[in-house]
Amino acid sequence: MRQEIAYCLGAALFIPTGAFAQNLSDAELAAKIKAANPGVSQHNRNVIFACHKYSVVCQALDTEFKGLKPSQVTAYLQKNKDTFEAQAAEYDSGQRKIDPLPPIPASVPANPDDPKVKSYFLVRRSLEDISTITAPKAPKDVAGAEFSYSRDNASPNTAWTARGVVAVPFYIVEPVKSDDRYAIGKSYVVAPFVSFDKITNSSTAAKTNLNNLTFGLISEAAVVNVGRESPVDHYFRLNGGANMDFDGHFKSSYLRAEWEPVSTALGLNAPLDFMSATGFNFSPIIKARAEYITNVGTVPQPIFAERNAVFRIGSRVGIEIQPVTDLWPNWFNSFTFVATYGYLYDTLSSRSYSLFDSALNYNIDANGNYAITGSYRRGRLEETGDRVDQVMVGLAVKFNEFPALPKWN
Repeated sequence: MRQEIAYCLGAALFIPTGAFAQNLSDAELAAKIKAANPGVSQHNRNVIFACHKYSVVCQALDTEFKGLKPSQVTAYLQKNKDTFEAQAAEYDSGQRKIDPLPPIPASVPANPDDPKVKSYFLVRRSLEDISTITAPKAPKDVAGAEFSYSRDNASPNTAWTARGVVAVPFYIVEPVKSDDRYAIGKSYVVAPFVSFDKITNSSTAAKTNLNNLTFGLISEAAVVNVGRESPVDHYFRLNGGANMDFDGHFKSSYLRAEWEPVSTALGLNAPLDFMSATGFNFSPIIKARAEYITNVGTVPQPIFAERNAVFRIGSRVGIEIQPVTDLWPNWFNSFTFVATYGYLYDTLSSRSYSLFDSALNYNIDANGNYAITGSYRRGRLEETGDRVDQVMVGLAVKFNEFPALPKWN
């Protein structure tokens, strides 16, 4: 009996790689099994399918897809018995040696109560598109950094447009009791970031040029699963930094505070259950904020037309729309749409600022890291108060981690 087991193990180890036939998808494998077994029950076909999917012996020996039989294994072992015996003799004589296991280093058992630390590499269209930094959405569900190029030979004018943000968050997540439905979780994050918003026209006759570069540090504290009947996750953020242009001229410094509630039960920054019957997921967007900005440098900015500082309060509302995955063809599921309206009131000058911002994305890869995007925004930019009325079509780039380097042959 032991000898037969040894032969079986030898068979699994010495079956040549080329014998693993199939390289088939699940659908192709199932189709071959069905064609080879007319009149066989679905359960028995599933047994053959599982054998081919998970057993290298089955893949090598059952070339007709009719199921592995004991006689096939016996025939294979008998055919290769002499080979196995000769190879075993080399180990018996010491001609070949079995490498010993490497020593196992002593390890300190992890404490389940220790906070967990992790990090990401986030690329988006703006900080607003990152949303909750402690739990960023998948790239396929968000708007990415936008880049476009156009050439008008009649003017002549060449226009380059770039808009995006790069952030590197570092997280600390406190453990919670997994068996406690009402346990409140807490996590914290701090993230240095740089954002850019630039439109460059080669023609001096062009009226619109944007030249904004921001360096900052954003932190977020998340308190999740608050409430029993309709739990809400609360995200509190502090964001401070400096606005400047690409020539190195400082414009302003700022400090901003935000609160964003998320609740699936209440439909806050989460899909509305009753709208899924339309074939689309509708997710309302809402957040409250306050900010203080002070003038730095000599670059003229509409936001400081009356005072050298502003203290603004307001909110941002909007909607995010995505197809319900199971109801549409795969190509249609690649679309996402988001539109927001932000309103801020300056308590020092009694002036108000508003901005409509929207984007339609079509992901062109499976992970959603790259997309064709069309966006439209109109109103006044929050950083400078400059008026903008911009339509943009281009390439969008989105990441949640460092992109992998290409593998060269």
